[in-house]
Amino acid sequence: MRSNIVIPSAGELVKSCRLARWHVEDLTLVKRGELILTIETDKVAQDMEAEYSGYLRIDLEAGEMVEIGGVVGSIEHDGSEGELEVGVRGDDTCGSGDVEMLGEVGGGDFGLVDCVLSFLKYLLMILGVLYVVEFVLYKL
Repeated sequence: MRSNIVIPSAGELVKSCRLARWHVEDLTLVKRGELILTIETDKVAQDMEAEYSGYLRIDLEAGEMVEIGGVVGSIEHDGSEGELEVGVRGDDTCGSGDVEMLGEVGGGDFGLVDCVLSFLKYLLMILGVLYVVEFVLYKL
């Protein structure tokens, strides 16, 4: 099975970026989560990680410009792993800090933990509101 490596959006106004560097060579066996390439816009440098373990095929050489959403390569894999969101680690020259967007789509440890924590946060908020409503009703 082949999965394309697609350039992620770097903001609404960014239409293209430069493929700054491949961190692995063409036809190299890569592991899921391994750093494979760096892209640059006029404000941000982003590292991208492999979504699957498999053989990397490079379609676009370093130094070339690519449209957001463009395909720069692919990974040949067996399809047995869960799809990983594009890993982004930003080297933000504007000073807003590092960007970290890693996690499984539709399952996996990080996605499940994040989902459970969000659920608990909202559950505690609802319980807090109910407590206040109960307190107000008993005061009347």
